This record gives sequence, C-alpha cells and structure tokens, in this order.
Amino acid sequence: MGPPNEPSISIREWIKWMPDAESEPTSTLVLTSSRKQFVDVRILKPTQHGEPELPREGGPMARLEWGFAGHSHSTISDPSSTPPTVHSTWTHTIDSQHKDCSNVSDSGDMFACADGIHVLERGEMVNPATGKMTAYEEFWADYPAGYVRESGEEEQGKRWSVVVALEEADAGVKGLVVRVGEWCQGIIRVGDEICVERWRWSSTSASDPASGERGGGEEEIDNGWRRVARLGRLFLPCALTFMPAGLKEGSKVTYGDYKWEAQEVFSW
Repeated sequence: MGPPNEPSISIREWIKWMPDAESEPTSTLVLTSSRKQFVDVRILKPTQHGEPELPREGGPMARLEWGFAGHSHSTISDPSSTPPTVHSTWTHTIDSQHKDCSNVSDSGDMFACADGIHVLERGEMVNPATGKMTAYEEFWADYPAGYVRESGEEEQGKRWSVVVALEEADAGVKGLVVRVGEWCQGIIRVGDEICVERWRWSSTSASDPASGERGGGEEEIDNGWRRVARLGRLFLPCALTFMPAGLKEGSKVTYGDYKWEAQEVFSW
C-alpha cells in the first residue's frame, strides 16, 4: 500500500446538465479519506414552506436524491495542461439507487481552477430527471480539514481522518462512515433500507453551506458535534469517529446485530 493522501472535503456549488443552465437543487458533501474511501450524500433542498433546510429526524426519504460510498481512483489524463487534467473514477460499494452496485461506478475529468479551491468536473451520467445518459458539469469547492480544538490530542496540532466500515454480504448489510476534520458522514444499507447521516463539529452555531443551518436547531452531543442531517431509521456509529485517539486500525465494535471495523485512523 502506498503512502496515504491528504483527506478532502468537497462541497458542490452547482451542476449543469447539458445544455441546460447551472443550478444546485441539493446540499451535496463528499468526504474522502487518506486511502480514498469516500461518502457522497446529496440531499434535496426544501420545496415546501415549513420544511427544514436539512431533515434531521429520519425523513422524508424523498429528500435523499442520492447517497453512495466506495473508493475513488485518479490518474493524470493530460499532463500537458496547466494544471494537469485528472481523470477520477468512483467505484460504488454502497448506493441508495442500486441494491446491487457490484458494477456501479462513475467518472469524470477534473480541471483545477486558478484559485486553488474550485474544481470543474466534466463527464456523462444518467440524469435523474430524464433517465438518460447526459453530459454534465459540476463545480466543486475543496476545503482543508479543520482542527477540532476541544480534543486534547488535536490541540497539539493534529487533524484526523477516520473510516469505520461494516460488511456482512450474506445478510445484504453494508455501511461506511468517513470523518475528515470537522465533518463526518455515514451511509448504511440493510436489504432495501437506507440511512444517511451528516455531522459537523463547531464551536459556534454559524451558518455553513453544507450544514443547511442558519444558526441553531441542530442536535448536539458532547464536544460540539452536531448532527445536521439524517434520513432513514437505521443506526450509524458516527460518534465512534469523534474520539480518534482511542481507536486503532483493525479494532471492532459491536452495535446491535452488527460489528463495525475501524479501517483507517489517520492524523496529519
């Protein structure tokens, strides 16, 4: 296994289905670990008066446009460009739209912008509105991982990436939780049932583009971690990633009927 890469936090700012204009109907956050495991959760923005910016109580599931997780792989496709064009492929191991995702993946060409923050992705995939393969563009903002200052270990200058996984293939059970810095997301599938969660650590209740918050209203546990989104009824052990210094790679923790494994515990 090669050296780990720096984990990443990516928030989508818009998508464009060619030849339509750009728009952003979702709150989309992707967390990618040091070994390129990722969780991508896309939650539709509210369309009715009185709906929360992001649902936190488990429903309605219609708000989940797409949730998926797996491994990503990138190669330089055009070294002559400045910066070089990168071709990325995301292989899905869990997918809210596919019960069997053994052959499900998507890919795109990534063009880094001069500001060092934004990336333009171009590719082709199924447009959920039409069901047809369509060329698209997505505009992403990549943010550095933050420090969770109320953890003593992280006060010493560490940022953390943690991956906790579950797989019982014979029972149709798969789950993945990825934490990068102050963000954590998880997805689990048990048969036909899906659950996703998104958490964020913050010392304030400030607004944030991926938390859907305008201040206040989050569910909070100790040390400033707040659940900012939840769809589904299943259990996800996101809180296991909040104290990474106590985790060791390969260790297993049983929750109910399932045993979760800490696959990555990385600091930098």
